[in-house]
Amino acid sequence: MNQELAQQGGNKLIDKLTDIYQADQKSRLMKWINNPFKRFYIFILNRILYPITYKGKYISANTFFGTHMHIQLPAAAEIYLTGAKVHRSEIQLCKWLLRENAIGKTFVDGGAHYGFYSQFFSFISENGPVYSFEPLSRTFSTLNLNKQQGQAVYNVALSDHDGFVTMTQPDIKNSEANEVVASSESDHRITCIKLDTLFSRLNVKPDYLKLDIEGHEYEALLGSIECIRAYKPVIILEIWSAAYRDNSNQIKAIEYLKNMGYQLYLIDDDGYVHICESFNQLNQTELDSLNVILKYHI
Repeated sequence: MNQELAQQGGNKLIDKLTDIYQADQKSRLMKWINNPFKRFYIFILNRILYPITYKGKYISANTFFGTHMHIQLPAAAEIYLTGAKVHRSEIQLCKWLLRENAIGKTFVDGGAHYGFYSQFFSFISENGPVYSFEPLSRTFSTLNLNKQQGQAVYNVALSDHDGFVTMTQPDIKNSEANEVVASSESDHRITCIKLDTLFSRLNVKPDYLKLDIEGHEYEALLGSIECIRAYKPVIILEIWSAAYRDNSNQIKAIEYLKNMGYQLYLIDDDGYVHICESFNQLNQTELDSLNVILKYHI
């Protein structure tokens, strides 16, 4: 694709994301008026069907960038309603990715869930290699349905060793919130791997590494250390605000990367990055979570 044409298309999608976010900030009444049928369906599912059955509803959703993906409602309802993840930090991240020259680049999606970002990575890279990791089997089955050309999917967790970790098993509605925890009767052992183990075997050279793994980021980075040292990928981390949840493991991950020569950046509402001078900037945000970018700085 011609780079100028690609940029024009990216700008249109950035404007579309702005419209999606602004529409989501409107009153509940206005959101119902603008999208009554889908919102009524979600209402019935959330308030009546799901509390009785605790079963998800498979449905195909249209993404804002023009693809179709399978989701399992009531999880990912925002994608069904808007075609995007509407949290402010997710809108910012999508805009930034659209501004990147990502054609042909290799992406790693750690904690892929149903594969929204995996599909998006595939789209902006024009079917460049995508490696997606999702540890929960029932979530992975949906991710596998969404597999794109050039994408490989793995039903494992990323960690600092090859073996097993114990993870919570949330219901479908909260399926994005599974965490690695100390063992208990209600939790389950999940196969885990070091990214270095897999990528050394496959000879993969990652350009972007995205980790959204609910507080296990530091361990996943330790398991990716050889890849990071060799290829200096751009790293995307979702971190929690300290005002909402303990983010000490995620701050530890950022400190680890900074000691390796990485620079921390925050994304603004237009999708541009700015150097983050101190961790106070992270903890002063009014958001409950945000996506940050780390780039190797010579």
